[in-house]
Amino acid sequence: MLLQWSYRIQVATEALFRPETLAAAVRVVTCEAQRALVLETLDAVKVRAPEVRVDEAAYVERVRARVAELVEIVGTPARLFEVGLRAASCPEQHLLALEGCRLAGLDRTSNVEGARALGLVPVGTMGHEHVQRYGSDEAAFRAMVERRYQRSSFLLDTFDTLGSGIPTALRIIGERPETKDSIRYDSGDKEAQYRFAVAESKRLGVRPVQILEDGFDAAQTRHFERLREEVGWQPEEQVYGYGGYLVAQTSGSPLTRDRVSAVYKLSQTGRRPTMKFGDEAGQGKQSVPGRPVVFRRQRGVEGPWGVIGQEGEAAPDGYALLTGAPALAAPPRPAEVEAVSFVHSPATQALLDGLRAARAQPQEAAHVP
Repeated sequence: MLLQWSYRIQVATEALFRPETLAAAVRVVTCEAQRALVLETLDAVKVRAPEVRVDEAAYVERVRARVAELVEIVGTPARLFEVGLRAASCPEQHLLALEGCRLAGLDRTSNVEGARALGLVPVGTMGHEHVQRYGSDEAAFRAMVERRYQRSSFLLDTFDTLGSGIPTALRIIGERPETKDSIRYDSGDKEAQYRFAVAESKRLGVRPVQILEDGFDAAQTRHFERLREEVGWQPEEQVYGYGGYLVAQTSGSPLTRDRVSAVYKLSQTGRRPTMKFGDEAGQGKQSVPGRPVVFRRQRGVEGPWGVIGQEGEAAPDGYALLTGAPALAAPPRPAEVEAVSFVHSPATQALLDGLRAARAQPQEAAHVP
């Protein structure tokens, strides 16, 4: 629900900074609830609303057609599931997307309420929050195995996909091969991770189900189906999850979550700061640990737009606390988007340095509360 605010933010930004493109961006929406979001947002920023038309049927059909193409690629909708609630502008839009999925035979979704309402099957995998709370892949994976009687799905990329996630998951799978556990790829170079995991699986004599998500589309699906055939993995041993590709990219609007690139990760568990690491070049989806706050640059001050600090930390000279404060006047908009930048405060940088150093050490299996 928090990430769905990206749609409101984009509508307001379009209205205030790109008014010439506002009408095209909101001309046709997916449902009445999304139309209400547009009108409420424009009213809040005091911009006159253009005509906003609802076309549910066209949206449902676009989703259906996209799922039908994916089914054609993989051979059966049983190898597909939907994970796009975060990419929708509102829950009502997502229910329409699920209707389009159902029409094409896809009957599994991570939206539990949507599954209940439409008679679909609720599915899910391990989340980053679970792994972060335990402080290591080993502890988190074993805790999941101990609390479930069904098969488990191991999320690989919280700390180090190649160095810890894949080896730990395959070692535990090897202890219970009859359960048919799965491994879930998320961020980073998934082809390199996939090839490594397949080679290690064959070496250990295990056959985990491969779950592929995170930005997958038709082209990537075709590519990984070719890889599956190349390495000798069976169709039923490889499944795919789709989010924004089904839900947002079919909405007909350029105002999608991908433009904001927002993520929502656990930053502290008990008194212990924690973060999600990433294997991508340029650090990828690394999150901010601790109790982060934002300091906003004041007018007439040189420097980055914002500083990501820690709760209780003093504001830097020329900056004011934005988090939890009344609305602050934005600094003058820079001529180039690249000039909008954020840096870490000394307290935040110290937490990042400490957690990165700890990540470089061998992980222990004990849970740290």
